[in-house]
Amino acid sequence: MFRKVKEVAGLHRKRTTMSLTNDRNQLMLEEQELKNTWTSYIESNFEDDRADAVNVHEGTGPTILKSEVIHAFSIAKKRKAYGPDDIPTEAPKLIVEENIDLVVKLFNSIL
Repeated sequence: MFRKVKEVAGLHRKRTTMSLTNDRNQLMLEEQELKNTWTSYIESNFEDDRADAVNVHEGTGPTILKSEVIHAFSIAKKRKAYGPDDIPTEAPKLIVEENIDLVVKLFNSIL
């Protein structure tokens, strides 16, 4: 009964399954085909002009830049729930300019 009321009111959403299709709208089931499709998608939509650009096959990539860290900290939304690390989003914004180099170094070590 509740479902019918929602349908009549326009509040009922049909469940949809997520599936990946190739450029010919055929369902992709094989793992290698999925990997190839994602690789071509990433390569066609994201370009990196830096000299130390990502080499997917070697598992290496460019270093994280100080400007990238500052930008990421500046766009973080305030008053959000803590993540699995229990660090509030306001905490990185409190890092003063002198210590940002240490954070960048830490991030690159982790990467």
